[in-house]
Amino acid sequence: MAAVAILSLALLLSPAGGPSGVVTADFKSVTIGGRTFGVTYLATNQTEWTRGLMDRRILPNTIELFVFPRPGDYSFWMYGVNSSLDIIWISSSGDSGSVVYVVHDAQPCGFELFCTNYDPGTSANMVLEAQGGFASSNDIVAGTMVSLS
Repeated sequence: MAAVAILSLALLLSPAGGPSGVVTADFKSVTIGGRTFGVTYLATNQTEWTRGLMDRRILPNTIELFVFPRPGDYSFWMYGVNSSLDIIWISSSGDSGSVVYVVHDAQPCGFELFCTNYDPGTSANMVLEAQGGFASSNDIVAGTMVSLS
């Protein structure tokens, strides 16, 4: 079980085995690269971080925002996801920040032993997942500004 869980990613791995706690956040939209998108799923606790987009139908407008209690080097995998995804790590303070790393078209996997682990190699406290091609079609790269509401 992981996430967009087993993180849509299918599975979320993080410093010291994973984040703990619950985050208080109620973001309904994200503005990134000057364009605003609705948040389809908001993950603010371990159960939601683990589930992600696993076994969910992913459409062109599906966006999941993972909000973690502290910055960390959060890794994702694509177990149980039915579409390729763009994974966008964000470092934020409050309701604004910037993209720190992007994985384009991360491919789903059907067997846990063969899943690629996507690791940003840098600290972030949010991750946005969207259907593959989202980042390229919206010119999202490291340094792109992000605001949340």
